[in-house]
Amino acid sequence: MNEKMQFTVDPEGKWIYRAGGIAAFILVIGWFLTFPFYAAAGGPEPFGAEARLIHYAGRETAWWAILWLMVFTDLFYVVIQLALYQSLKKIAQSMILLAVACKGLFVVLDLGVLWPNHAALFDLSSLYAVAASEAQRTAIVNAAYASSAALDSLL
Repeated sequence: MNEKMQFTVDPEGKWIYRAGGIAAFILVIGWFLTFPFYAAAGGPEPFGAEARLIHYAGRETAWWAILWLMVFTDLFYVVIQLALYQSLKKIAQSMILLAVACKGLFVVLDLGVLWPNHAALFDLSSLYAVAASEAQRTAIVNAAYASSAALDSLL
């Protein structure tokens, strides 16, 4: 049997394709919007709790803007993945399910690990900047170690 497979657009799924396209467009715009904030934030982040606190101090506005843009764009990955699943499920359903699961894991980890640790360090950096004594600075650095270690980890 020499049958040709015919792939057509599912008319009931057109809305998700449109939503996925719009979400992808917004995601790209969001990423481009972070570039000036990264420039204002002073380059790459250093390693270590105290170095991060010093680096973030005085630049919290730029870092908070980056954080909110990244969280905002992470949410659009869900819509994009649903659209990709809908469009590719007839070709390789198991592979697209694996891709959706991996990207879903990325979103969960990004929203659950990366950005909350950054937020904690942003708050601690503003406290570090106004600390009145060396004992206060030491306490703030000690509080920052866990978040900094999570961000410094290769995982």
